Amino acid sequence: MTTTSTTRSSNLLASPANATVVNSAQHQVVTCVTGGYRFALPTTHLSGVYQVARQQLGKEMEVLSTPEGDLPVASLATLLSLHLGLDIVPSDEERALVAIRLNNKVATIRVGQVSRPIDVAPSHWHQIPSVAQPKGTAELFSHITNIAPESDDPDEALALVVDPLKALRFVDEKPVSKPEPVISSPTIAAQTTPSRRGGDHLISFVPEDVPRQLLNFVFCLPLASVAAVVTSHPFMTSPFESDVFSGYITWRKIPVPIIKLGSAFNMESRGGEKRQNQRGRRLVIARGSGHRYLGFYTQTQMHSMKIPKSSDTQFEELNGCPHLGAFKTDFGGMVIPDIDRLLNL
Repeated sequence: MTTTSTTRSSNLLASPANATVVNSAQHQVVTCVTGGYRFALPTTHLSGVYQVARQQLGKEMEVLSTPEGDLPVASLATLLSLHLGLDIVPSDEERALVAIRLNNKVATIRVGQVSRPIDVAPSHWHQIPSVAQPKGTAELFSHITNIAPESDDPDEALALVVDPLKALRFVDEKPVSKPEPVISSPTIAAQTTPSRRGGDHLISFVPEDVPRQLLNFVFCLPLASVAAVVTSHPFMTSPFESDVFSGYITWRKIPVPIIKLGSAFNMESRGGEKRQNQRGRRLVIARGSGHRYLGFYTQTQMHSMKIPKSSDTQFEELNGCPHLGAFKTDFGGMVIPDIDRLLNL
C-alpha cells in the first residue's frame, strides 16, 4: 500500500535562483544522520529539504506530496543496506526528507538531523580507495571529507560522502577498473627513491595481527615511503569494516585508511587475542602514489638500517599477494608490501 504524505518545506537551502554562489574550487555538502551514523550529501543536485509531519513518525512513507508534485521516498539506511549489504537500521525519529533532482528525475531520501550547507576546501576532499569501499553492487561512497579540520576527533571531522545519484539509481553504475600491478625490480635498492631523504634506509617490522613465529621473513619499507610512525589513533565511527579494512583515522587533518596488513597477505590472524600492551603498538603511515596514504599497525619491535645487499627470492605463501618483491639478505628474508595495490584491494 502506498502512503502519501504532505510535509512542510525547510528553508535549509535557498532555491536555485537565490542560492549563494559557491567558489567553484570548493565542494559543498550537508551532513545527515541515519541509523546512528553520520554521512555527507553533496548539494550539487539537492533541490530542497522537507520535514515529516509528527503524525507520520515511525510510519513507512513511499510518496511525498510537495510543490514539485508527488515524489518517491527512500530511506538512506535502506539504500545503503540494499546496495552495500551494510547493517544500518533507521530510527523512527528520522524526520528530514532531502529532495534530489537530476534533469526531470526527482526523489527524496529520508534521513535525520540535516545540517546547514558546509563549504569544503579541495584539500579536505579525498577519494575513497577500493580497500575502504564496501564490496556491494555500487560504490555509493564517492569521497571522504574533513568538514571540521580544526578538530582532532575523527567523528567530528570526517564524513563519508554518499553519491545520491547512484543511491537512487539516477545514473548507471559503471564497473570500476583496478590498475594492473607493477612488476617489481629484483633488488630492494631498486624500490627506493634516492633523491628523497632517507632513500638509502629502510625500516623492518612485523604486522600486529601476525604472530612473529609464523613468519620466515619480515616486512620492510624504504624510509622514503614512510610518512610517519606514530602511536595508536582513534577510529572514525563507521558502519563498514572488513577482514582487511579497519577504519579511518585523521592524521595531519588527512583521513587515512587503516588496514590489517597480515590479513591483506592472507596470513593467520591474531586479531582475536587481547594485546597486553596497547601503548607499545606502532602505527605506520605509508605513502602511496598520488598523495595517498595508508596505515597499518605493527608489533613494537622495529628496526632501521641501511638498505642491505639483496637478491630476488620467492616465498610460496606470497603468491598473488600485494608485494613489490621478496629478497634474501644477510639479515634474513625481507618483503616489501605494495602500498598502491593494498589501497586498490
